[in-house]
Amino acid sequence: MLEMESKSFTTLMEKINTNTLGCYPITFDEGKILNILIEISIQNRELINIVEVGTCVGYSTIWIYKGIKDLREKAKIFTFEKNSRRIKEAQKNFNELSKITSYENINNCIKIINGNAIEELPKIEEAIDFVFLDGIKKEYSEYLNLLIANLRKGSIVTAHNVISHKSLMGNFLEKINNVDIWESTILPTKSGISISIKKI
Repeated sequence: MLEMESKSFTTLMEKINTNTLGCYPITFDEGKILNILIEISIQNRELINIVEVGTCVGYSTIWIYKGIKDLREKAKIFTFEKNSRRIKEAQKNFNELSKITSYENINNCIKIINGNAIEELPKIEEAIDFVFLDGIKKEYSEYLNLLIANLRKGSIVTAHNVISHKSLMGNFLEKINNVDIWESTILPTKSGISISIKKI
C-alpha cells in the first residue's frame, strides 16, 4: 500500500509540474527538502500553523502538507495566491491527491487565501511555526515584516530563489542575516533556498 501510494504521489507531482500556469515552483528535490524541514519544525508540537506565500498550482503546498504527517488533523496551512486560475488548478490538484493517497484531510487543512499577500498577511492572528516564501521576490522583505510578530521562538522561515533571484530580494537577505534574531543558511539548490530559525 505504501509503495503504491508513493508511486501514485510521484506520478501526480510530475503531472502537476508540467502545468504550472506560468509560475516556477520548487523542484522535486527542493520539495523533499521542504518536507524534511516541516518534519523537523513540528517536533513536540501539539498543533502547527504554516504560512506559504505563492501557492502557484499547489505543488509546494502539497510537499508542506506531506511533511506534517500525524499533525494533519491539528495543522493549518495558510497559502496566499492572487491568480484565480492558479487557485482553481491548485484546488483540483489537492482533490486529485486526496483520491489517490491517504491525504483525505487535505482540503480541511489548507486554506487558500485569494488576494495580495501584503494586504492579507496582517489578517493572520495565529502564532506561526513555519513560513515558505515563493511569491514576488522584491516583496520578501515586506512579507517578513508583516509576519515576524506572529513567529514563535524556534519558528522556521524558508525562502525560494535566493540565489537565482538574489538581485530582486532587496534587503531580505540582510534581514535574515541579523544574528541577533536569526540563525540562517542558504542551501545551494538550483534556485537557492534560505533557512532561518528565529532565535528570540
